Amino acid sequence: MLYDLSMVSFSQAKDMFRLQREAKKVKKELRNIHVEAEASKKAQVVSAEKMQGIMGEMGMPTGG
Repeated sequence: MLYDLSMVSFSQAKDMFRLQREAKKVKKELRNIHVEAEASKKAQVVSAEKMQGIMGEMGMPTGG
């Protein structure tokens, strides 16, 4: 069997472009997830600080 090399390389190139596109999409999604995780961490810290302040005002031990 003979293979048409131009078709094989075109097919491979198409796959490469598709994989690159997929990789970019995944990277973008991961970046968004990272940003959400950072916001979530900051939100936890801020809420913990606020709770400590409230508990301190109420005369409760804050553990800090």
